Amino acid sequence: MAQLVHLFVFCWEGQRLIDHSLLMHDKIYSSTWYKIPIKSQKLLLPVLKRSLRPKSLSAGGMFIFSLQGFTTVKK
Repeated sequence: MAQLVHLFVFCWEGQRLIDHSLLMHDKIYSSTWYKIPIKSQKLLLPVLKRSLRPKSLSAGGMFIFSLQGFTTVKK
């Protein structure tokens, strides 16, 4: 039971990371980026490009910690 709870905590945090990384692009785009200096605007371009793909927490590249992964293991 303790291992199941431990796995759930990792999967919960992994899911939060995925959710927050998906929201990063929208948050930057909806901010007032046009009011900052041009140099800073140019720095936002790579960040916007990298934020299109969600970041995830994995175990050796074999298992991605997410709530979907937790339910698969639980079954």
